[in-house]
Amino acid sequence: SDLEGSNANPDDVIVTTGSQHALDLISRIFIDPGDVVLVEAPSYLGALGTFSQYQAQVVHVQMDHDGLIPEALRHAISTTRAAGHKIKFLYLIPNYQNPAGVLLPADRRSEILDICRDSGIFVIEDNPYGLLGFDKPSPNAMRATDSENVVYLGSFSKTIAPGFRVGWALVPQSLKEKL
Repeated sequence: SDLEGSNANPDDVIVTTGSQHALDLISRIFIDPGDVVLVEAPSYLGALGTFSQYQAQVVHVQMDHDGLIPEALRHAISTTRAAGHKIKFLYLIPNYQNPAGVLLPADRRSEILDICRDSGIFVIEDNPYGLLGFDKPSPNAMRATDSENVVYLGSFSKTIAPGFRVGWALVPQSLKEKL
């Protein structure tokens, strides 16, 4: 299938009880107490609560009117590592970010993916709002560019019905067995 430019094979899909369930699974499996999770500043409160539950240290990365700032991400990675901390992943909401509402442009998406790939950090792309744009389509999913380093989270709760708690994760084959 083709979702926002991301060719996904049914074998890549893990069905969950909403995208929050997928985020909990990822956190439970990958976070050890004291590990660092990089997030946008500000970030989704539900995700922050999940990371806290698994005793992760959250490092906020500065945003502007176009979303996460790549240079701020580079800085956060270098200072976190210089302090001796292990970064497990970058969590972000590139489309209509919650709570800021900004839409991350395609060129920034590519730069952020390059930074994370070069740094050995995988990306959690939470996208509950990406199919809700009215003015113009959202840029392609980050997973469309890098299916090996991005875990894509989706949900029907925003597009079909709020009470319909069905979500999914598109995961790289290297992570599928763990999840």
